[in-house]
Amino acid sequence: MKHNYKRTITDTDYTKIPEKYNSTFNYIYSDGIRKFTLPLTFNNVDKKNVIIANDNYLIFNIEREYKLLAWFYPIFPGLLLLAFLLPLFNVEEETPFYAWVWIFTFSTIIIGILVYQYKRPKKEYIFDRLNGVITFPDYAWKTNNTMPFEKIMWSAISTKGSKGGGTYFPKLAIRSPKTFFYLFTSMIYFHKIGKDYLSNSHQYKDELSLLIWYMDKNRPLPPGDIFDEFREKDFERRKANGFPKPLFPYSHTTTNKHEIKGTSSKQLPPSTPESTPEQQSERQRIGGW
Repeated sequence: MKHNYKRTITDTDYTKIPEKYNSTFNYIYSDGIRKFTLPLTFNNVDKKNVIIANDNYLIFNIEREYKLLAWFYPIFPGLLLLAFLLPLFNVEEETPFYAWVWIFTFSTIIIGILVYQYKRPKKEYIFDRLNGVITFPDYAWKTNNTMPFEKIMWSAISTKGSKGGGTYFPKLAIRSPKTFFYLFTSMIYFHKIGKDYLSNSHQYKDELSLLIWYMDKNRPLPPGDIFDEFREKDFERRKANGFPKPLFPYSHTTTNKHEIKGTSSKQLPPSTPESTPEQQSERQRIGGW
């Protein structure tokens, strides 16, 4: 059965965010694709967390994480409750009132977590290459957000590096257009890359570069063997359209705007070649770049 992953745009800007949230959010800026871009390969991708990676969609299994939490959160409070209360129950003495209060409190928390996990909206994390939009989850009961890629606000949020020593490294995050919520992006799915890279202060720039490259439907697919079987099809699509100019530039400079800057005549050097010299020559002949 063929699935339809096209989603209707819900937001095109961040005007719904209260000003108090904007003042605490650390935005980052990008002009486009960096010289070094994190590749998507079968060796560094967690296959359990990637539903689709092709010339149309890049879809992460964000639901899997929520389902894992559905088991973890109820079990942890339950075991804590059991360890705390068992010594209080004695067949020869009356159980203290506060023990029943704790039972009621923890039971309410566990039931609430279970109800949330199984009644909440389905969380989706979809990069739609051909339509230029991203669908990503929001906080708690909020429905998913779908926004044009070029309107997304990104942030670099510091988390502790794998080498320890109290050093913190920025991780790429995507900003909700409605609430204080932010979502860490693809790195949580690349668990095989290695500790050295996970402690790289430029990691978030490489991740964003990968996403920009993928979402530029006028360029070839980004590096990585996970896309290899789709490159010919993607080439023929772009060829049929006359090889239009790239949507986003190949650059690693910065801009003072939060949105990803569009291309200009001075920013068009491709630096994203086709798979073969023959294809590159054909693009040059037809598209002029």
